[in-house]
Amino acid sequence: GGARGQRPRELRWSGGQMAALAKRLVEIQRAKAPGKQVHLQLLEAFAEHGQQATCLDAANLVASLRKARDEVVTRTPPVGMSQRQQLQLWAGQCTGHEAWQLLRDRMFRDGKDGVEGLSSTLLSRTYNNFRHMSLTREADEVWPLVASRVEDGSMKDAHQLLGVWNVAPEEHLPHLDAPLEKAMGADQERVWREMQLLSCIARAPDQPGSKAVLWCARELGRRLVDLTSEDIASLVVHLDARLRGADGVPGDLRDLARKAQDELVARDGTLEPRHLVGLLGSIDSRDDKLWTLLRRELLAAKVSVPQVLEVCRFLHRLPGGRESEPSLYGKMAKQLRSTLATKAEPGLVTRVARNLECFVGDFDTCQSLLNAAVRLRKDLFPGALWTLFTCMSEVDLVGRHPSLQNRLRMIGDVLEQHGIQQKTTLKEMAGIGEAMRRNKTPLAKCSSKMAERFLEVLQTAEDEYRQRDSPGDVAEESKTGTRAESAEGVGSTNYLAVTQQLLVGFWAELRGLGIEEPALTEAARRVCSAAVDGCGRQLDAPALAECIQKLEAVASKDAEAAELRDGLVALLVERFPRLSQRALVEAADLGASDALRTAVNAEVGRRLLGSSGHATAGTVAGISALRRGEDLDDLVAILSRWAAWSSSSGLPLAGAAVGSVVSGGAAGSLPPTKLVSHTELLVATSLPGIMRREPVAAARRLSATVQAFLAGGPGNATPLVPLQQGLHLLSSPSSVAGSGLSAAEPQQNSTSSSSVPEAAPATLGLPTAADLAFGFCALSGGPLPLDVAAR
Repeated sequence: GGARGQRPRELRWSGGQMAALAKRLVEIQRAKAPGKQVHLQLLEAFAEHGQQATCLDAANLVASLRKARDEVVTRTPPVGMSQRQQLQLWAGQCTGHEAWQLLRDRMFRDGKDGVEGLSSTLLSRTYNNFRHMSLTREADEVWPLVASRVEDGSMKDAHQLLGVWNVAPEEHLPHLDAPLEKAMGADQERVWREMQLLSCIARAPDQPGSKAVLWCARELGRRLVDLTSEDIASLVVHLDARLRGADGVPGDLRDLARKAQDELVARDGTLEPRHLVGLLGSIDSRDDKLWTLLRRELLAAKVSVPQVLEVCRFLHRLPGGRESEPSLYGKMAKQLRSTLATKAEPGLVTRVARNLECFVGDFDTCQSLLNAAVRLRKDLFPGALWTLFTCMSEVDLVGRHPSLQNRLRMIGDVLEQHGIQQKTTLKEMAGIGEAMRRNKTPLAKCSSKMAERFLEVLQTAEDEYRQRDSPGDVAEESKTGTRAESAEGVGSTNYLAVTQQLLVGFWAELRGLGIEEPALTEAARRVCSAAVDGCGRQLDAPALAECIQKLEAVASKDAEAAELRDGLVALLVERFPRLSQRALVEAADLGASDALRTAVNAEVGRRLLGSSGHATAGTVAGISALRRGEDLDDLVAILSRWAAWSSSSGLPLAGAAVGSVVSGGAAGSLPPTKLVSHTELLVATSLPGIMRREPVAAARRLSATVQAFLAGGPGNATPLVPLQQGLHLLSSPSSVAGSGLSAAEPQQNSTSSSSVPEAAPATLGLPTAADLAFGFCALSGGPLPLDVAAR
C-alpha cells in the first residue's frame, strides 16, 4: 500500500480495541471471495467495528482500499464498461458508502486526533494513496499539512518526499523540487534503486528543469550500462518520447536520452510490448536505428488490443502511412479483425471507432468493425453504436466504401428503435445531425426526439433570460470562438446564445436530409429573424458566421433556408461596424458562403476606403497608413482569405467588378479591384515602418506579406519597392538604430528616439530566405533585381 519507491510495511493499529477490525480486514483481504467486491466488504467492516477508530486506523483502511483497487486494475472490466469507467464506479462506491463519512470524521478531526497527528511517513503514504485512487477531495485536504511539513523541514526524508512527488499535481512540484533534490543528494550512504530514480524522472514532462530530475538523471547516467533493457526503455520514454517537442528541456536530459537510445540499440535485446509501444514516441522516421529494433520486436510480440491501436496510430502518422510498413500493419490489422470477430463487445467497438482514421482505407477491417457492431446486444449498448455512427461520418467511410451502406442502415435501424439517450447533450445532437447527412442515413424518429429536446432547452433558456433583472448586453465579438461546456454541453458564457447557434445548425442539417420538423422550423425562424425581441439577438459575430455557413450549404435547394440565411446576414452586417479588426478576420475565416463573403468585403471597404470610395459608404474616413503590427497582420489575413475565395471560385482576384461589391454569383463574393489594390498598397507602404517599430516579428511579417501577395496572383500592380525596403531592413539590422523613416512612411508619423526599439530585426534564416527568394521572383515576373538577389 506504500508509494512507489517506499518499502512495504505492516499496518500498525491504534490499540487493543481495534483488534476485531484489524482481524476482519485481514480476513477479507486474504479471502478475496467472489461475488461481493472487496472494497465494499472492507468499508462494511469499518462501519461495524470502527466506531472507536482513530486517524491511524482510518489511514490503515485507506491503505487496504489501495490494495483492493490495484487488484481491480489487473482484472478485465465487465462487458460494456471501460477500465476508466470501472475505476470511476469503484471510487464512487467508496465515497458513497456510509463508512466513508466515518472514515473522514476520523481522519480530518482538528488537532492531533486527525491527520496532523500522523508521522511524516504515514502522512506521505496517505497522501500518495488518496492521489493514486483519484480521491482528489481528500488528497487536497491533506496537501496543506504536507506542504507545511515540507516547508518547516519536518518532512525531509527522501522516501517521504518521493512518495509525494510521484503523485502530486504539476502545480505542487516546484514546492517539492529543492527539498527532494537536497534529500536525495545528502543521503550518500543510501544506494538508490533504479525504480526509485525512474519514478522521480517520470515527472520530467511536468517539470523538465527540476533539480531533483537532473540529479536522478546524472545518477542514472553513471549506471547506464548496469541498467536492464526495460529500465533503459523506461528512461527513453520519460526523457525523449514524452518530452518530444517540449520547450525548456535541459541539454543534460537530451544527452542522456540519446545515450540511452544508443545503448538500447546496441544491446539489441527483447523488450516487453508495453516498452515497445512506449518507445514509438521517440521515432521520427523509418530510417531511425531504434525503429529497426522496434519493428522486429513488434512483429514477434504478442500485443493487446490497446497496443495494436497504438501501433496503428503510429503507422498512420509515419511518413508514408501504413503502406510504408505493410507487414507490421498486416499483422496488427489481422489480430484486430480476429478480436472483433470473436470478442465483439461495446468497449472494443467504441475504442476502434475512435481510431477509425487509421483503418479507413482498409476495407476488411472496416467491414469487421461494422459486423461486430451489428452483433452487439442492442438493448444494452446503444452508446457504442452512436459513437461508431458519428466516427464513420468524420472519415466519410460510406463515401470510401459504398458497399458498407447496408450495414450502416442496419445500425441506423437499431438506433431508431432505441432513440436518443437522456444524457446526450445538445452539442452531441448537433454532431449526430451532421453525421446523418455525411452517412446518407436519415434517422427520422431520433431526429424528432432531438428536435423536442432542442425546443425544451431553448424554452428554458429563453425563460431564464427574461427572468433576469438586467439582461447582459449582446456579446459583439469573441476573441477565441470557444466556450466552456456546461452540464447541457453548451456554452456557459451565454447559455441562450449557444443553444440558438446549435439549434440553427441542427435545423439546417435536417432540412438538408428532407426531414420536416415544423416546431423546430418556427424556432429557427424566430432566432434568425432580425425583427424580434431581445431573446433573438444573442448570437455574436462568430456564431452568426457559423450559422450562415450551415444555412448556405442547403440554401440552394431550400428557399426557407435561404431566407433565414439572409436574415442572419442582415444581423451580422448590423454588427460589423462595432466589431474589432480581429473579430472581422474571424468572420472572414468562416466565410464559406457568398452572402457572408459579400458582407465581409463591404465592411472592409467601408473601413479602408471610407465614404468617398465605396458603394456602401460609412461615416469613417479612408485609411492611408497603419501604425500597429496587429492591424497589418489582420489585413494580411484578409488578403489571404480573398486569395482562397478566388481559388475556390475559379475567378482571378483582380477580375471582380470595379466599384461594386455586390454583383451577384461567384464574382459577387470577391472584393472589387479597387479595394484589393488599396489594401495591398496600404499593407506594403506600412510594412517598413512597422518592421522598424516591432523588429522581433519583422521577418515573419515580411514573409507573410509576400506569401499573401503571391497567393493573390502576381501582377505588375504589386508594390514591390516597399517590400524591397523591408528586405533591406532584415539584412541590415543597423538601419533600425537611426531615426530616419522609409519613404513609404508619412513624415507626420515620425517617432521620437525613445520609441525606437533597441532590438534589431531578426536575421533571415535559410527557410525564410528561400521563401522570400521564390516570392520576390514570382511577384517581379522575371529574374530577381540585383539588389534583392544580393540580399
